[in-house]
Amino acid sequence: MITLEPMWGAHKESYRFSPDPNGGVSIKIAAGTPDINNVLQFEYTRTNDKVFRDMSTINLRPGSEFVRHKFALIPDDESNCPMVECNSDDCPGVYHKPNDDHATYGCPVGVNMNLMLGY
Repeated sequence: MITLEPMWGAHKESYRFSPDPNGGVSIKIAAGTPDINNVLQFEYTRTNDKVFRDMSTINLRPGSEFVRHKFALIPDDESNCPMVECNSDDCPGVYHKPNDDHATYGCPVGVNMNLMLGY
């Protein structure tokens, strides 16, 4: 677990290959006290040249800090990889249910992702 400072905390890591050949990496983000049943997830699967990624609100409770405040996943090159933005109840482009397959995007492995929370 990594704890970030409020307001300007940051975390950076390189894309990893999953040890499970049938799965990917899931970074779970909690506001306040960690609660595995109330998390925003950044999920991805890396191949040699692509990262297939998504954001998931499946495990967020109604009224969560992340639901009430804006969040966005912003790639440093939007020409090959779309931005995902959530404003309160308007949250297209993310998984709300396990079968929201429209919410997965493939991006070149060299594209950096910046997740902005509560801005």
